[in-house]
Amino acid sequence: MNFSHLPFAVLFCAMLFPLYGSGVAPRVPENRGFLFVANQGDHTALLVNLASHQVLSKIGVDINGHEVAIAPGYRYAYVPIYGNSGVGKPGTDGSTIHVVDLSAGHTVKIIDLGKPV
Repeated sequence: MNFSHLPFAVLFCAMLFPLYGSGVAPRVPENRGFLFVANQGDHTALLVNLASHQVLSKIGVDINGHEVAIAPGYRYAYVPIYGNSGVGKPGTDGSTIHVVDLSAGHTVKIIDLGKPV
């Protein structure tokens, strides 16, 4: 796969997930699933169609999303926001988790953890 059309980013974590039950309508006839990526350098999360290599959604997230997790049923994804620096280094502390509706392509809720994590 060639993802050269994506902006330069360090991809920390991504999950492959099937189309079935996701509520996401396919844009191509093939069913190869999707890739959901935390794009730390761009402060976004990307939903990529693996069959067409197209970015279907580019969702803005606070500071730097470090990882992603997909909920059972493939409707929602979670992007924790820890901060913008390495452990023990100066920077901005994060304290939220973005809840992304994958079929809508945007954040539907931000969970505030109440303290930096």
